[in-house]
Amino acid sequence: MEFVIDKWVSTYLRRPMDVELEHILTRNAARGLPGCMGSIDCTHWQWHKCPKALSGQYLDRKGRRSVCFETAGDENRKTGLFFVGCPGAYHDMSVLASSPLMLDVNTGAWPPRTNQYTLNGRSRRLLFYAADAGYPRYALCALPHPKPDHPKLLLYNRLEEATRKDAERIYAVLWSQWFIMKYPARYMSVLRLIKTAKATAILHIMAMEHKRKGLISALRVSAAAADSGQRTGDGQSAAFTKDAGPRQDCVWGAAVAAATADEPDAADDGRGPIVGSARYIYMAEAEAKNTDRHLSLHNDFSEHV
Repeated sequence: MEFVIDKWVSTYLRRPMDVELEHILTRNAARGLPGCMGSIDCTHWQWHKCPKALSGQYLDRKGRRSVCFETAGDENRKTGLFFVGCPGAYHDMSVLASSPLMLDVNTGAWPPRTNQYTLNGRSRRLLFYAADAGYPRYALCALPHPKPDHPKLLLYNRLEEATRKDAERIYAVLWSQWFIMKYPARYMSVLRLIKTAKATAILHIMAMEHKRKGLISALRVSAAAADSGQRTGDGQSAAFTKDAGPRQDCVWGAAVAAATADEPDAADDGRGPIVGSARYIYMAEAEAKNTDRHLSLHNDFSEHV
């Protein structure tokens, strides 16, 4: 397991590259969700040999000791995020707060700033994940409507739920095809649990890469590309547009209240704050966690669908 992790963790357990992200965005736009990077979800792996000293924090809502997983994946069951090791007492919101995904979002490193998509006549830059109702109301997540009392909301909920099943399918394949993950873990330490889960995820992605050409989603993408010609020569596509990023005092294009005018971290070329500065991190976190933008995203999606 240590050999598999050391040799291939940087190759397979990583964020999507630009070409892969463009493919995901194009495919999800064809499915009805432009700007969607995939789906995100959490699950629990029961821990049979949990020490008594850790039994309190690893006790989940079902009364069993377990370790929490968080995974973000695409339609081909390839994971772009695989975070394991949180106590079983954590739920979706708690795991997201301590996830490496939010660290990258807060620093503006992910999602990319150069992809612009149009939704209901409104241009946006902040890409998002499809998630279930347990996640917080962030602009980074598209959640189902809690009370769908209109045909538009019902239709949107059906589409969003069908898209976020991609992450749940990853867990179903891990549990069914990899025998070591099928039963409660019998290791004595959390580190062994993490190594086992990571090695299994790497082997799972290897298997997916080996038979990717025969997957149904790949055949659908090829058919859609043949019908509509998804790319053009100038870098434009029907799903999104690539450019140099926003040229204003923001990270993903939203107006965020700036700090003081004499902030020393401000850039001199009119492109906003310096990447990696304290002001930049504040703006990135404020945009990604903006509840108003989340509700606006829901309204635009309901109209779009």
